[in-house]
Amino acid sequence: MTERSTPPRLPGRIFRFFSNHAFTEDLLGDAEELYHADLEKYPV
Repeated sequence: MTERSTPPRLPGRIFRFFSNHAFTEDLLGDAEELYHADLEKYPV
């Protein structure tokens, strides 16, 4: 993979809108890590 792919922004925005908890950034960071791990396992 030559360029780094980014996860879609809309799910993160929706999650932030409905969640006002302190753990939001932690959960989104974990989701982004899983996204990149899946992207390595299953390339585009």
